[in-house]
Amino acid sequence: MLDSNSKIHIVGGTGVMGLWLRNFLESLGIHVTISDEKIKPGLNLQQSDFIFISVPIAVAPKVILETAKKADKACLIIDLSSVKSETAKALKECKRNSLSLHFLFGPSISSIKNQRIIYQTFGSKEKSNWILKLFENEGAQIIELNSKAHDFLMAHIQSLTHFINLTFAQILMDDKIGLKGNVSTPVHLSQLSAAMRVLSQNPKLLGEIQVLNPEFLSVLENFLKIQKKLIQKIKGKKILEIEEQFMNLRKSMESVSVKIVKNPEIHKTEKSLINDLNIGYLGPKGTFSNQAVLKMFSDTKNTLIPAGNIYDMFEDLDKDKADLIVAPAENTIEGTVRETLDLLFDYNAKIIGKIDLEISQCLLSKGRSLKEIKKVISHPQALNQSRDFLNEYMPGVILESSPSTIASVAELKNPEVAIIGPELAAKIYNLNVLKKDIQNSKNNTTRFYVISKKDILNLKNRTKSLLFLSVFNRVGILRDILSIFADLSINLNKIESRPSKEKNWDYYFFIEIELTDDDPRFNQALNILKQYCPTILVLGKL
Repeated sequence: MLDSNSKIHIVGGTGVMGLWLRNFLESLGIHVTISDEKIKPGLNLQQSDFIFISVPIAVAPKVILETAKKADKACLIIDLSSVKSETAKALKECKRNSLSLHFLFGPSISSIKNQRIIYQTFGSKEKSNWILKLFENEGAQIIELNSKAHDFLMAHIQSLTHFINLTFAQILMDDKIGLKGNVSTPVHLSQLSAAMRVLSQNPKLLGEIQVLNPEFLSVLENFLKIQKKLIQKIKGKKILEIEEQFMNLRKSMESVSVKIVKNPEIHKTEKSLINDLNIGYLGPKGTFSNQAVLKMFSDTKNTLIPAGNIYDMFEDLDKDKADLIVAPAENTIEGTVRETLDLLFDYNAKIIGKIDLEISQCLLSKGRSLKEIKKVISHPQALNQSRDFLNEYMPGVILESSPSTIASVAELKNPEVAIIGPELAAKIYNLNVLKKDIQNSKNNTTRFYVISKKDILNLKNRTKSLLFLSVFNRVGILRDILSIFADLSINLNKIESRPSKEKNWDYYFFIEIELTDDDPRFNQALNILKQYCPTILVLGKL
């Protein structure tokens, strides 16, 4: 069984993927050693129970075979390559128990939760199942595919996607067109964003994905064949045929319910590099706020400071008791946390990042079954979010409101009492999880702002900004302001009005835009806004 006594080695553990994997395993209390991609003569692999191979695709088969010669016979060898044809051959040639994994979102997300992992086992599945169960228990989605099916899938969603974006970016650079965004369209900007995302990746990996996937050439030839047919329609000015192609494709894609899966929470800053910070959150331990903090920050390398309410968090930040705070900002069910918006302005603080947390309400108790429970104590919001479950499965049970769910843990010595809260609280306070996911809506996510006095994390891939605007009170002022963003093709995610507190029926506005100061349109918009807004503050980017 895989536990804290297991010994894991990562060949290629000095790379980005290897470091990400090491951080994850060590956060579970598992001992990990690392080396670079070379199997050096002095490298002793005999003591390892599991060896991950995290090296460039081109050298992975050779490294797998060299590792197999040096490793203990009982050791499980695990390949992490994103192209599997040759590494699968190497794993079979080893004639030993091994496992092939591909982390689809790679090291770009800060936790294993919602990571999608494709796998294939070779030989006995016992040790492989330990690894798979480890990732699954932490929230990963596990998908089994053989190497040929894997590479055929990756030829479409990886190699072809990269090919399209590489050629798109190249022609824009060659013609020097459409890069600054002054003249653009929403679709063009979306494609430009996708191209920049591709180009930001490891160039060596991009090259290997284009060349080393054996399934890609046939997919690419089909792609070019379809392109040639479209070119002929364009040459022949066959507008109706092109229109028909658009309509047919739209109907076909709608009929198969195409699902756009967002890459969960991208933070380029390595969790292991965020050290020695005092981090405030809405306490006590075991809250969803605590859980959100742990998605980005290690509690062993930083000091976590629980606060009784949101105001106290901002006070701790203002008095330098906290270097940064993680404050709830918005929930997909309940809407905006307006207190956080107001205090951002009041304390002149800055948003330096965001954390999105899927909310899973659990029924927790010292008791062991639903039948034992006579009373449920929780925050009114948690009770409302779980009303359907409580009505169906626990009719007649006393429901009692509490200012803080976790603060009610003290009453859980009685096995007939339960609370509603995150699974994290069960681990911290030694409670039984009687039922998971009892919330009415399964699409329940809370966004937290990471807030500080200055940008101390320098997170990458932040694409949105939050603005604070006061306005001259006249007819049509809001229309004029919104038209500025529309004219510059800047998308607005939300707009919130808040009382100015200076005079009756006077309001401030918080506007979230899909743009940051890296884009020249950002300053252009702010300069035009000055004629309508006496106060303009950039509250940060996320």
